[in-house]
Amino acid sequence: MGGRLALLFAKRYPRKVKRLIIISSHLGLQNPSERKKRWKQDKIWAEKLQKEPMETFLNNWYSQSVLQSVGKVKRTRNIFPKEAAKVLLGLSTAKQQNLTEELSSLPQQILFICGSEDEKYSLLYSKIPHLPHIRVLTLSGVGHAPHLETPQLFAKEVLQFLKTG
Repeated sequence: MGGRLALLFAKRYPRKVKRLIIISSHLGLQNPSERKKRWKQDKIWAEKLQKEPMETFLNNWYSQSVLQSVGKVKRTRNIFPKEAAKVLLGLSTAKQQNLTEELSSLPQQILFICGSEDEKYSLLYSKIPHLPHIRVLTLSGVGHAPHLETPQLFAKEVLQFLKTG
């Protein structure tokens, strides 16, 4: 969710952002049927978030294939269910515009990072247009949260990106 917000901020305020680092973040859904399906799923998750015990919800949330590697590393428990459900629905991928076509008009240097074990985002990032100001980095043997799963390698790559051009 944060990556899309960062891209939208950079689009709206291009002079305030010099570089972007986007980690395992979706660029948005184009297909209306995918949007409808995602909205239905997000509403179900939001309802579960408010009704289930937090431990049960987190076990189910992190059992999703895309998030399994995150569940092994770090699990947030200090959640306010009602507010978190509002965020989940308010920032749903189903409700946000697809930003893929916007990438070419952004002036910032952008680094997209995902893990090779995160099949969903590896595939998504493989479709990002090849442009001079965009770099896609897929970290080997890592899942959805490369910054948590391999912090030293992640930091090395981020520092290198920040030092160049």
